[in-house]
Amino acid sequence: QHDLLKISQEKGLPLETINYLAGIYGSRLASVLAYVNEDSELSRRIRSGYPDIRAQIKHAVTEEEALTVNDFLLRRSTLGLSPSQGQDAVESVAQEMALLLGWDNQEKQKQIQDYRNLVAVSQKFRKGAV
Repeated sequence: QHDLLKISQEKGLPLETINYLAGIYGSRLASVLAYVNEDSELSRRIRSGYPDIRAQIKHAVTEEEALTVNDFLLRRSTLGLSPSQGQDAVESVAQEMALLLGWDNQEKQKQIQDYRNLVAVSQKFRKGAV
């Protein structure tokens, strides 16, 4: 816990964010935070109200070969498990991934729509409508 407080102070990130990231990444926490060292913008939250930060997107694309918005939201973060199922973060994630992966606007919009379609099917299934 002391180490996480020190990291929080060094990176200028809230302790709750560091604790959250440590819970997800464990020993790979330093790898995610290295992106914050390169670009302080990556310390910004993906969406207010959630602890996830933009460095997680870069880490997922660069280190884990995440190539779709679906992959990031459902497998590389906990946003897809949130009450909104990540729908309130999908555009921010798509924008960041577009920059990293060189998507044009058409591909970015396709990625957003693919995710929304997947969530819609999931919600129908949960309600027993499928």
